[in-house]
Amino acid sequence: MPVSIPSVDLPDSVRRMSSDDLKESVPFQVKAVRNVTDPLPSFYPFMEHSSGEHSNPLIKAGGSIKSSKTSADFLVNLVNKLASKTGIVKRHLIPIQAVARKTQQIIAFRPVDRMSTGLIEEGYPTKGFAIKGKSSNHGPQAGLICVDQRLSKLHVTLRDDDDMRQNQITTYNENVQECIKSGDAISVNLTLSQKRFEWLENNGVFSVEKDHKQSDVLKLLSEGLEYRAEKKGDHFEISYEGEPLKVLADPVSGLPLTADYDLMFIAPKVEDLDLATEDNLPVKRVHFSDVSTMYKARFKEKEGEDFTPKQFFAKQSETKGSFGQAIGNATPRIAKMIDMLNAAIVGKKGNSVVHHSTDSANPYTDTASNYPLTVFMPEGFSNYSPIHIIESADEFANFVKQAKTHDFSVPNNPRWERKVSQARSENFEQAAQTISQLMQIRKASLG
Repeated sequence: MPVSIPSVDLPDSVRRMSSDDLKESVPFQVKAVRNVTDPLPSFYPFMEHSSGEHSNPLIKAGGSIKSSKTSADFLVNLVNKLASKTGIVKRHLIPIQAVARKTQQIIAFRPVDRMSTGLIEEGYPTKGFAIKGKSSNHGPQAGLICVDQRLSKLHVTLRDDDDMRQNQITTYNENVQECIKSGDAISVNLTLSQKRFEWLENNGVFSVEKDHKQSDVLKLLSEGLEYRAEKKGDHFEISYEGEPLKVLADPVSGLPLTADYDLMFIAPKVEDLDLATEDNLPVKRVHFSDVSTMYKARFKEKEGEDFTPKQFFAKQSETKGSFGQAIGNATPRIAKMIDMLNAAIVGKKGNSVVHHSTDSANPYTDTASNYPLTVFMPEGFSNYSPIHIIESADEFANFVKQAKTHDFSVPNNPRWERKVSQARSENFEQAAQTISQLMQIRKASLG
């Protein structure tokens, strides 16, 4: 069925979650309804301290470092400054920071495609863990997931490698058909509202030419491909190669699915780390190639068969979301945080925007796609604001060092850049240097 991407007018005022809402948010699953998140609030509940006074962190603001209480005005100004640098919807930034503050954890997200930001803001459903198709970053389908993966971002990202592109297209086409077959998504014809059409055109996603043979049809040109947009009332019906362009949609609402918010990592305080339960990762090694030869041999001796990737990844299913959905290789802490983040961002009646585990536990991590990161902290430390952007692996490695120095336990994916994986706290580095010096002195005394 044809599905339009309309513009959605948000209410002038909506209920803002209180601290108790965050604390007592319960598991939920809601689909096919509009997100009803708050505009930037005029009041912000700050960090509570036993002394009754606010924190006084060092915060980098406007290019200079100054001592400042974390204030509502500061956070609003910070959000205004960072909004254009992250694909996260602007009004979602402060609620996420509130969760970081409430739970005393650092929360980081991978980049969100700006083609999806407007759709997320209008309340469109985002793809869950079961949806494996690649979204598109070009054409009228930008921000959506095409049934034909030739029209996904693979068309752009692998344009110079025909063999790899075709292999990836074949793989992802199979994934798309599987999620349709399983009922996790349906296929719908794409239509665009006038507002969405104009946004895509004004942002250079496609150029428009008139079709002189058909007055009500426009030609859309993007990344070497040509589409047709036929005006039908207040929307445009989109076609490609003479056929309706089909995208994946939520099976309940029929609305097209767009990209979700991907967690990079969640870092609790070291004193709150609980490797026995809350932080017990089902697949601890993360990558099959990191499993030791001894473990594989013991497995074969005990089970009578080789230890294969199938057995390795089967443990991912041990952790489920609050309504039984797959969320990947996730700890109980991450599973709870998914619910808490969704409650804070979209409320109990909104479409979830966080669906699965972190990249720190992802066996298929793609470091080239990890930046810029958007990081949320309970409060600022060193040169870092409570919300800030990390642009590169060098910046990430330095941040991990500072976070560990300030007693946060930052999880590590062994496939992240070496400089990130090997980042240590200042105390660790000083201790290592001292031990090295003592060893040299001892060696010299024995020589």
